[in-house]
Amino acid sequence: MKPETPFQLMPELPSWEFNTLKESIRQHGVIVPIIRDEHGSIIDGHHRDRACCELKIKDAPTITLAGLADEQKRDHALVLNLVRRKITRKQMRAIIATELRRTPDMSNRWLAEIVGTTNKTVESVRRELLSIGEIPQCDTYRAKDGRRYTHVEKELRDVTGNQHHASMRRAGKHFLETLPTPTIASRDSPSLA
Repeated sequence: MKPETPFQLMPELPSWEFNTLKESIRQHGVIVPIIRDEHGSIIDGHHRDRACCELKIKDAPTITLAGLADEQKRDHALVLNLVRRKITRKQMRAIIATELRRTPDMSNRWLAEIVGTTNKTVESVRRELLSIGEIPQCDTYRAKDGRRYTHVEKELRDVTGNQHHASMRRAGKHFLETLPTPTIASRDSPSLA
């Protein structure tokens, strides 16, 4: 059973992929350093660390990042892994769902930027989670700039089905989405390190 690792946000590597990584480390050493926080918790490099333990390598290269909040460590781990790993659409949606369960008030755009997808994909996962009651409906959402914005209903109903009305609806939707209503800003706005 795998130990609890708060910043291991990605699915486990398949055994063949882990064995390939392990063999590469055996032949060439650790090329990408393991990243830890000041307390020794691994932020990035869980599989490299496991391979080193199995190979009895004690001096693997390590970088220590000090002074990050847990949310910043999670964002850092997520970005590094998403840049390096090939994930399926289903895995991406699972990552988005996990992050929305953890921080349901994060804006779609900001989360999309962090995980490297579109805000429409985040919105789709959010709607699924809302429909089954896994996350709360928030009145405001935190944006990357640290401010909170009210939610604008994204679907405008077209009762006539007329093409002109449909294009007007799209124009109105775009206009409404560009009118954020700021509320109290957060003092601690997390950022990617």
